[in-house]
Amino acid sequence: MRRVWLAVSPWVVPLAILALGAVDLAQNGRLSSEGDTATFPGPAAAHVAFLLLVTVPLCWRFRAPAAVAVAVTSASAVWVVVMYRPDEQPPIEPWLAMLAAIFALACRTDGRRLWVTTAIAGGLFAVGEVRGELGGEGTGNVLPAALFYVLVFVLGRMVFAHRRHARGQQDRAERLEREQEVLAARAVALERSRIARELHDVIAHSLSVIVVQAAAERRVLPAGLDATGETLESIESSGRQAMTELRRLLGLLRKEAGGLSLAPQPGLSELGDLVAGIREAGVEVDIRTDGDLTALPRSLDLTAYRIVQECLTNVLKHARAHRVEISLSCRGRCVDIEVTDDGAPAEPSAPGGFGLVGMRERVSVYGGTVEIGQRDDGGFRVHARLPFEAGELALP
Repeated sequence: MRRVWLAVSPWVVPLAILALGAVDLAQNGRLSSEGDTATFPGPAAAHVAFLLLVTVPLCWRFRAPAAVAVAVTSASAVWVVVMYRPDEQPPIEPWLAMLAAIFALACRTDGRRLWVTTAIAGGLFAVGEVRGELGGEGTGNVLPAALFYVLVFVLGRMVFAHRRHARGQQDRAERLEREQEVLAARAVALERSRIARELHDVIAHSLSVIVVQAAAERRVLPAGLDATGETLESIESSGRQAMTELRRLLGLLRKEAGGLSLAPQPGLSELGDLVAGIREAGVEVDIRTDGDLTALPRSLDLTAYRIVQECLTNVLKHARAHRVEISLSCRGRCVDIEVTDDGAPAEPSAPGGFGLVGMRERVSVYGGTVEIGQRDDGGFRVHARLPFEAGELALP
């Protein structure tokens, strides 16, 4: 519907003025002038020609507002000067056409072209009004016409300013959206790098255990088991080679993400220390566990800890909560993590981070699912489900 209106709207005003002029001509000026004494002097064909000259160009008033304003004002001035004496009241159609042209000029043009064209069109209009005033047309006819002309110009400038402000707001919103996308992509890249560094530690530890056990078993192997010894030696050699490649990967990660922490990677067993820090900040934390959490693969244990850590960090930064409930359940071949709080949402203007983006990225790495959102009774809820299979695939 909007597209149809944009296509036909330039034609509505000129067609309306043309229809009004046709009826006015048929009634010899009684619609727009002073009763029975008003007429269209001279040949009717000349008035029809002038009517077309002042209305047809209006169809292009938004495409070429300056040219149309000069053309319509000039044609209107010639119509009035040629066909009417100074003391005769001209018809309303040329005045309406000039109003439409000056409005389009004011709302679509700016700068030097606007003021030069306004000087030309406004000058021609002013000359016509002064001619009518000096010729005895009457101030009651001249002054309102001039005031309406100025008012329409001012209204057009207000529309121009509003459109420019709206375009600026739209450009700003689009720029902010692009910047947000870039920041989100950067956050995902940083989180992936962090996950890779953490997995490096987990995998390196597992490989170290494999290499040490293979070497120890080979050394205590009884004589006569040469094939078994060769197999263990191959396992030891492959493990050491894999560790060498992991150290090279660690060097790449260090170049991309700066210095790496030498502390061991945490797990759910360190959750108590994390919660203690939150409680010291004045937030009540309740932890409920179900099932054997020690059965989690090490990489999955680390991911579960990071999810809870991110949730608690968001509680302190954004939620303004007084109570947090953490539920950890290990049933079957998956672990469920649910963190809820009673806090209010952050202010819309408050700058937010990309912790939730990183959380989603971690869950997707392990083939899990995550639900994040507001609770019906207030507060915030995060529920993640991580399958064992994906965690076990992260380890040899």
